[in-house]
Amino acid sequence: MKSYLHQRKFQVKYEDEYSNLYDITASVPQGSVLGPVLYAIYTSDLQNTEDVTTATYADDTACLASDKDPDVAQQKLQTQIKRK
Repeated sequence: MKSYLHQRKFQVKYEDEYSNLYDITASVPQGSVLGPVLYAIYTSDLQNTEDVTTATYADDTACLASDKDPDVAQQKLQTQIKRK
């Protein structure tokens, strides 16, 4: 399992130019057989709270918060993310 998630890199291609290589520090490989299972395990403890709703579909997750004050909404999201 460690080698499956360890020492992965990515680069961006724009037109005919390539960026430098960068380390991937999170996530699971796209298109992999284990990807959906690992994603489900990783996100299984995300919960809705009074302030934040978590929506998951396939391999996408969104945390949603609202407030009249954008700074308060942002703080709600930060608090939810730190729980993980």
